[in-house]
Amino acid sequence: MSLLLGARGKDFVVLMTDGFSLRTSDKGTTLENGDLKKLFQIGDRPCVIAHHGQNELGAVKVGSVLTNPVFQKVQASAWARGLNVAMARAVTRLDSSVSQTLKSSPAGNLFGLWFAGFWPCTANPEITELVWQHSGNNRVRTAMMPHKELVIGGGGLKHLREFLGRPIDDEFSAGKIMASPVEYSMALVKRLYEIAAERQASAGEKIFGGTRQMAVITRDGVDLGPMD
Repeated sequence: MSLLLGARGKDFVVLMTDGFSLRTSDKGTTLENGDLKKLFQIGDRPCVIAHHGQNELGAVKVGSVLTNPVFQKVQASAWARGLNVAMARAVTRLDSSVSQTLKSSPAGNLFGLWFAGFWPCTANPEITELVWQHSGNNRVRTAMMPHKELVIGGGGLKHLREFLGRPIDDEFSAGKIMASPVEYSMALVKRLYEIAAERQASAGEKIFGGTRQMAVITRDGVDLGPMD
């Protein structure tokens, strides 16, 4: 479980994630790590990959997969050819391990990557999701989905889904993101996280939390780091 938040403006992308890694077994769900990194820059390119769903592919941490020098080199090279090529290269490299992991997982049936930032072939910033879904009958399907100005993902989505279609409050709304500076989106995702945390506590749940990370992506580069 996790909570991922994204805001896509005219000349920037803001991403925010929690830091929980939960492990589910026949004995229940336990907190394995509260400081898990879920945002990873590709080389020195103005783009970031975020992950949700499975935190391990087989016995390998997803963070280790995304920071592996070979994966980084392939993605950095694909960047110059555009977003579609970068995502296709990710499918080629990860599909086997993701599919095997989802088929053998007792609880998780989904693994997703957000590709966020700037690519040479696009005039505007992008947040596009690449998702693997275990649909039963031993089948894993892959899909690519472009997102709008506000994106919410992970298990925490259930606490915030309504705000994809209506204002958060008098100050914050997805409809204001494109016409507002980056600071507005930074404050907006922080407010959404606060609301989700309040609702999670009221429900007696613990599906996201820990050390939050934020990435601010512009054409000039990426500012990425912990918030707590």
